[in-house]
Amino acid sequence: MKNPRRYVQRIQPHQAQPFDQHFWPVLVALCVLCGIAFGAILTLLHGPWMWGSLLLLPAMAAISIYLLYRLDNSILRRSLQLAIIISLGTHLLILIYASVTFIFQNDYQIPKQQIVKRLD
Repeated sequence: MKNPRRYVQRIQPHQAQPFDQHFWPVLVALCVLCGIAFGAILTLLHGPWMWGSLLLLPAMAAISIYLLYRLDNSILRRSLQLAIIISLGTHLLILIYASVTFIFQNDYQIPKQQIVKRLD
């Protein structure tokens, strides 16, 4: 009687991924950046520029989420993606702070009307 030939196949045990390969930190940072940008748009812009920017912001966020998801982890590591998004958020905060601070005849501040009394 023949013995059936047995094949032993090796399996790779499931290993936990390191933190820089997860996608959720990039999504959280992008959502925070969009929230900050939303507040900045509401505060600093007026009229059609505000409405156009508010319509464009979710579309740009969705496109960037799709592109970051499709980007292979070996090309641009998730930690670098997260660093880029955090850098954009930091620069947006600096821009907001600079726009409300009176530096070099700031265009975003509404000038106060000054009453000048004439001496007759």
